[in-house]
Amino acid sequence: MACVFGLLVTLVWIYLEMLRLLAKFNLEGERLEPRLVDP
Repeated sequence: MACVFGLLVTLVWIYLEMLRLLAKFNLEGERLEPRLVDP
């Protein structure tokens, strides 16, 4: 049972890390878009 719990915690941690990276990329994209639009 402990192995299953550890696996779930690992999967949740990876999921949160992916969300954090995607959020960072989205913020960087929003920052870059105005630069590309403005001459």
